[in-house]
Amino acid sequence: LLTQPPSLAQLEAALTLAKLDPESALWRPALLSCCEAYVDDTQFLELQEDDLSPPRYDHDESLYASLHLLGGDAQPILATIVSGVVYNEEKVAGFGELVLPSLMDVLSGKNEGNVGAALRTLSKMGAAAMTVVPQVVEFLTARDGEGNLQHNWYRRWRATMALGDIASRSDVSVPALITALDDPSADVRVGAAEALGSFGKRARAALPQLTAALDDDYLTVRREAARSIARIETPD
Repeated sequence: LLTQPPSLAQLEAALTLAKLDPESALWRPALLSCCEAYVDDTQFLELQEDDLSPPRYDHDESLYASLHLLGGDAQPILATIVSGVVYNEEKVAGFGELVLPSLMDVLSGKNEGNVGAALRTLSKMGAAAMTVVPQVVEFLTARDGEGNLQHNWYRRWRATMALGDIASRSDVSVPALITALDDPSADVRVGAAEALGSFGKRARAALPQLTAALDDDYLTVRREAARSIARIETPD
């Protein structure tokens, strides 16, 4: 079976062999070719042997388990996965540093759906994404040649959420979030106020701005500012 063209049955067989005999050289080529075909919309149709074959999502667990076993060889496949708008963000986040270069490539693009999915994935990675915090901060602070904010409100809001979930590199994140408390978008101000609370005492420098945000015109901004002040001032 492992020497046949890629199929769903071969994917499962190769994965089973990999678990039983990780040192074997037999399963890796078959597993790699199946995973490559799996994430390719055109090739996937050829994986199904007949109309009774189960749909793709029935094998998603096998796909991600296979990619973990493939290690560095899985990076191009992960790049294909994150270039799409719909994927299991929780599963992809589990690959940590292996998938970070692919996510950063997506963030440099213009497709809003892809960028949003990449930022959500970084949020789910938490501290494992700390190395890309400066790039995420850019979504909040970058300005064009005329001094206007370069990224739209959605990207800026998503960036605040990611920074709060990553909750690392407070030396970079906290100043950017403090600045975002004055963002023209109420959604971004809400995100910044909420994210600052995730840093706890490391965000003490934000207390004056959070206190000022208690007078914001929007109730949700005021509420999140109050919550974050409480989190920052709460003793360990």
